[in-house]
Amino acid sequence: MILNIITDSHILISFIFSACWLLIKEVLLKKFSENSKSTLNFKATQVRHSLSLLHSVLIVSFCVYFLNRNDVLLDLMAPTTVEQQSCLIFSLGYFIYDTLTWRFTDLTSIIMLFHHIFTVFPLMYVITKRHFGLLTILTLLILESTNPLLHTWRLLFINPSTASSNLHSIIGLLFAIAYTIQRLLHGTKFVQYLHNVNAPYFVIITANLLYVISFLFFIKIVTFLIKKIWHSKKKKKR
Repeated sequence: MILNIITDSHILISFIFSACWLLIKEVLLKKFSENSKSTLNFKATQVRHSLSLLHSVLIVSFCVYFLNRNDVLLDLMAPTTVEQQSCLIFSLGYFIYDTLTWRFTDLTSIIMLFHHIFTVFPLMYVITKRHFGLLTILTLLILESTNPLLHTWRLLFINPSTASSNLHSIIGLLFAIAYTIQRLLHGTKFVQYLHNVNAPYFVIITANLLYVISFLFFIKIVTFLIKKIWHSKKKKKR
């Protein structure tokens, strides 16, 4: 089964997309190296978040397009259309690239790696089976819809001139609110929906695993905001 998935023509196209993402990364990194005096680590982080922002904006746009069509909400379990398949292949290519180039820095990065793994293999399965495309696109929308805010916040954070700006704080707050709505509120309803419609076993398992990881990240976000508010109050007292 694994061999059939890896050798599937559409999966191979995803690997081509992965190579394209890697090539874009190297080109941007080289360009930044020529035009900037920043450290190599800073440039690599900036490029990585920029590409993540680009993917999240594109994939959210694709997902909204598919879900806004009049004919698509008839059956979430229907066979995958050519357009939906193209969207999934494109997104899988990015996730493979991001997983293979992942950097381990702390516990969060390890949890994030598992988040990617639980995304990559179900995507491969759906693409190979040519089924559940719309359901997977809805899942991607829930998972990716807050990422444009997240990666914008990260790009502002790593830049010393904007790390303490009001814009950075506003984007961070908007992300926290959007994450709570999408990952927890809509995520909870989505997982319940999958159970109610007797979705395939692998779909339910994947959704539950991603939901647990989303909850862990929610705890981290809340902890970060509490620490930031606490430090702000201490600075004002001084």
